[in-house]
Amino acid sequence: MFRVGNPADGPSEDSNPGGDGLETRLLELLDSEDHLSWDQLVEELAGDFEDRLEDTLQELQNENRVQYSGRRGGYTVVGDGE
Repeated sequence: MFRVGNPADGPSEDSNPGGDGLETRLLELLDSEDHLSWDQLVEELAGDFEDRLEDTLQELQNENRVQYSGRRGGYTVVGDGE
């Protein structure tokens, strides 16, 4: 299972099921340059996602809700079989 959080808690602040966040970011990128290739757009948007993922994992670790195990090679929910 690859989700973080409980669906009963509702969507997170950054959640946008309609994709308006992506649309807004895409328009901002295209507005800032004359032309961007598919690969350039993917690189820009993937970088944004990686930054958000890193920030979110750091916040969850600071809240002691998630921890990284080098021995097991990944992140896990604290108290989830540890």
